[in-house]
Amino acid sequence: MSNALNFIENEIITHSNASGVKLNCLKINSSVYNAEYQGNSNLNSVSVSSTATSIGDSAFHGCNNLDYVGFDSPSKINKIGGKAFANTLLERFEMPSSVTEVGAGAFANCNYLYKVKWSKNCKTIPHNAFLNCRGLTNFHVPEGVEYISNGAFEGCENLAFVFLPDSIISISPTAFPPGIKIHTSSNIHWKDAVNWDGSPSKKLNDLRKINDAKREANRQKTEPQPEDFQPKKAI
Repeated sequence: MSNALNFIENEIITHSNASGVKLNCLKINSSVYNAEYQGNSNLNSVSVSSTATSIGDSAFHGCNNLDYVGFDSPSKINKIGGKAFANTLLERFEMPSSVTEVGAGAFANCNYLYKVKWSKNCKTIPHNAFLNCRGLTNFHVPEGVEYISNGAFEGCENLAFVFLPDSIISISPTAFPPGIKIHTSSNIHWKDAVNWDGSPSKKLNDLRKINDAKREANRQKTEPQPEDFQPKKAI
């Protein structure tokens, strides 16, 4: 695709901050191709419109002045490619719930990244997703995520706390660095919740069955019973 056509679809808007420094914001109106802006040191921020549907592999890899990415609502982005935002200056990232797939190393080597909201509809946190993200100190895995791949948080040396939902099915033994506190929504320590092969333990599965039974009992209590609809006898 030619540069001329590219700028019709996605435009760069330049503005100045309070100090008079010129900043370049890329407004994305269509999907971003693989490596389309890779290594572009002129980008400071990216705004993704609700018409874009995907961000390709290495789309912004190595954009060493990129520190912000925002998404219009409702977002239609369903895929973020491998290494899409690797080696950038991102500090925060709020992933739209429309995202169902993220590629390996998507945020690798984002040393300033300290706050992430993961999509509840993206079931897998992939290999090396947050490799060497030393700014991460805690991570909340939302309900809906089922798999955490090998090395997902490798090199996150300041990561101290991770929360796991009941939806987790498999965790790679090398997903997290050693020495961190991992807890589940069922208040079971992660070593009790997950076997070394990554599968849920019997203890966790038993607790899930108990919780499911309690939820079903509560549901039945709140639902109208057949006798509630019987006509009252005339007095």
